[in-house]
Amino acid sequence: AAHEVYVGVYYHRFEKYESAAARFATARARYPETPLYGEAGCRMGLSLEGLGKNDQARIAYEGILNLPPERFPKEPDLGLFERAWAYFRDPELLQYRTGEEFWKALARRRLKDLGSAGSPTAQAPQAQTGVAPPPAP
Repeated sequence: AAHEVYVGVYYHRFEKYESAAARFATARARYPETPLYGEAGCRMGLSLEGLGKNDQARIAYEGILNLPPERFPKEPDLGLFERAWAYFRDPELLQYRTGEEFWKALARRRLKDLGSAGSPTAQAPQAQTGVAPPPAP
């Protein structure tokens, strides 16, 4: 599982979001009991956002919020690049010391940033017809 996540992180760093999402999904499918399961789910959400698949990203984020602590690594285990990114983009995330706290906080933050416009129910009329509904009178 660690190898799949590591390779997914590499792909994500170079904006190969499709390959990254596939690696994270593989880690979750092949190793459902791994402590990297929650991290892989959150990282998969980030990759799906990179692809513009916000509804699928939302599902990935929501899916990790109720996972038990053993489904996360003991520590966030961020590399130097990711720590620097978090420091400049979202320094509050660096306060979390356990993997569970960090990845769940990041998922909640991303869900908040996606807002209700990305929810499947808000997009239903467009998704079904491919045409935006008429404006309200």
